[in-house]
Amino acid sequence: MFMCVVGINVNYVPFPVRAVLCTAPFTFGRFTSAPAALPWHETLRVPHTNCSLATCLTCYPPSQVPKQRDHIPKQTVKAQMIMKARLLGATKGHGLLKKKADALQMRFRLILGKIIETKTLMGEVMKEAAFSLAEAKFATGDFNQVVIQNVTKAQIKIRTKRDNVAGVTLPVFESYQDGTDTYELAGLARGGQQLTKLKKNYQSAIKLLVELASLQTSFVTLDEVIKITNRRVNAIEHVIIPRIERTLSYIISELDELEREEFYRSKYIKLKLENDEPTKLSNSISSLSDELGIRALAEPQDIIRRLNANSEVARPVRVRGRWSLDEYVRDMSSSIEKKYPVN
Repeated sequence: MFMCVVGINVNYVPFPVRAVLCTAPFTFGRFTSAPAALPWHETLRVPHTNCSLATCLTCYPPSQVPKQRDHIPKQTVKAQMIMKARLLGATKGHGLLKKKADALQMRFRLILGKIIETKTLMGEVMKEAAFSLAEAKFATGDFNQVVIQNVTKAQIKIRTKRDNVAGVTLPVFESYQDGTDTYELAGLARGGQQLTKLKKNYQSAIKLLVELASLQTSFVTLDEVIKITNRRVNAIEHVIIPRIERTLSYIISELDELEREEFYRSKYIKLKLENDEPTKLSNSISSLSDELGIRALAEPQDIIRRLNANSEVARPVRVRGRWSLDEYVRDMSSSIEKKYPVN
């Protein structure tokens, strides 16, 4: 099964190939411009039950023909070089995005493991903090009002850093203590040991909570970036690269077809001139011999062959104001050989 692409003049296609094309089943497709706008536009009758008239077409396998949504540039060597550069760039971009996706996936799994570990540890720390709060209340009584009245500013603060992973910026949160402990002398009367233990346990809990918040924020960010990167990788791999390859294959096939057409045209013209020139030479010799009253005994091909074999150059003889027959034939043969050399 072949598909057809507009743009080849059927006059330069050999007749046996043309006959095969006419009897083959066709699937027609029209792409960038109307057939009337093509420089070589002709029509061809196709003896097929479902086709009455077809634009002059060239057959290609379906895999080499660009689809209708593909951009079809001009079939030139420059376009071929541009498409090759695009294919190389798309391949390199696909490789870089693939490496980026792999790096992000590795960091994503590492963060996921840390989140599971932190959440497991968080349960134990919060349990110890709750028990230490109960112990402090049992030892010192209700001290909530004392703490609330002495609050001036926050001692535990959070600063933000940025971590770069394969071009993706991830926020990192850290907790630190600003200033001295204002409740250092609390619990001197009773329960001082329990209050110190309570403060340490809750500081550890706050540190783990901040770390868990940082990990979960990075987890969500990486999840979105990995989805976008994988989408881009799949788009380049399954859409962009095949489209460029189809277009490049189409341009190469068109250039090969143009080269074959040019070769066939040149060979056809050369053979036609080689076949027509002896006839013209024979007519010229006959007319000249009749005019001079000389009988030409040999054919023009034999005369040329003999002149080529003879290394001596005959002296030109004028007959009735013109060159002799031998000199005329020699000049004709040399001009033919210069214009159309025989391989």
